[in-house]
Parts: sequence; structure tokens; C-alpha cells
Amino acid sequence: MSLSVRQGEIVGVVGESGSGKTSLARCVAGYRTATSGTVEIDGRVMTARRGPLDRRRVQMVFQDPYASLNPRMTVRQTLREPVVVHGLRAAGRVGERVEELVDLVGLDRRYLDSRPRQLSGGQRQRASIARALALEPEVLVADEPVSALDVSVQAMVLNLLADLRDRLGMSILFISHDIAVVSHLCDRVVVMSQGRVVETGAVDDVFLRPEHPYTRQLLGAVPPHPWSGHPPASPGTSRPDPSQ
Repeated sequence: MSLSVRQGEIVGVVGESGSGKTSLARCVAGYRTATSGTVEIDGRVMTARRGPLDRRRVQMVFQDPYASLNPRMTVRQTLREPVVVHGLRAAGRVGERVEELVDLVGLDRRYLDSRPRQLSGGQRQRASIARALALEPEVLVADEPVSALDVSVQAMVLNLLADLRDRLGMSILFISHDIAVVSHLCDRVVVMSQGRVVETGAVDDVFLRPEHPYTRQLLGAVPPHPWSGHPPASPGTSRPDPSQ
């Protein structure tokens, strides 16, 4: 497979479970080494053993914010650690940077001394996004970042990601099995099946005028979200067949 993400662009990757979405995300973020091929940023190849600067350039937000946060650390400690370890601010300005980060993701400062178990799911995911932003990445890889959240919270987190893209000029690779979520957020979409790209293009082009049979069946099989504009599944639509 091959794909590109332009600066300031949000590209969605969709497909059924097992299609290779998370493997792709982990290769891009450096958590897994591809058996062949390369990951490049501005023409620079990201090697299997990335140095501190290259690790900073791509950060990942995971599906379960509770599992990805250290339960023993407060939000303040979680955000201070990467800033201090990577020397991103002078010692006297670390606290100021921590406050900037929670403000950036819309998390009230009163939660700075809270631990993950004291936060709601949406608040934990905001803290996870703030931790990723602490390293000032150029690319954010978001692997199913709203699938573990209540529907009422999902739209708020998606709007946050869109706002961060606009404010920071950051590129986002957004992994999801949810067509409605991708339609709500992304500029372009990549449809994966069995580890391969079967269709790619602008969101409106792919979702309104799909060309590949698998894409058409995938669209018909996914129910709409209450807050999305995605059309409901067609009656009698069969489950997508990845072999097509």
C-alpha cells in the first residue's frame, strides 16, 4: 500500500477489523517496523530506530485513553514529563507550557492535579491528545480515538481535532472503522481491505460516488450517527465482501 498526507490535511483510513488499519498506524508512528517500504516526512526516511527528534515528529493517540495514561500520574505530571525530558522549555516555563496544553485541548485547569480515574472518558482523551501535543509533532496518528467514547462526546473530540489542525497546521492520519466519523472530520479517505488500498480520494467523491464494490458495500452496512450527515444503510445491504 502507499499513501500520502499533506501538511494541514486530515486523511481518514477506513475498513473492517483486520484490514490492516492499526498495523499501518503503528508503522507510521514508529511502534512497529514495516517488513518493507519506508515512512518519510518531507523526504526524510524515518528509520527503524528513530532518534528523539524523529520520534517527536509523529505522535499517536490511542483508542482507550484510560489504558494509555499512567494511572499513578496526575495530568500535570503526565504533561510535564515529555516537556522536561525533551528539553522543550526552560525549567521556569514548564508549568506555563503545561497550562497552555490543557487550554489548547479545552480541558479545565482544575483537572491538572487529577488522575485518570477521576476524569470522564472525554476528559481522558483530551489529556491524551495534550500529551501528544506536548512534543510538538508535525503528524498526529489517531487510532480509533473516539470509538471508546459516548456518542455525545465523540463530536466534541472530533471538533477538537479539526480545530487543532486549523490552529497548528498539523497533519492528521485518522484511523477508524466508522464511515460517519470519517465523513464528519476528514478531507480525504483511504479504504483498506486485507492490507491493501482498494480506493482513495476526497471524502465526498468516495462516499457519494464510490467506485469499488467493497467501498459500496461498506457504506451500505454502516448505520448513521445521530450527529452526522451520513445517509442510513440501504435495506437489505449485505455485509462487505473483502474478496471483491
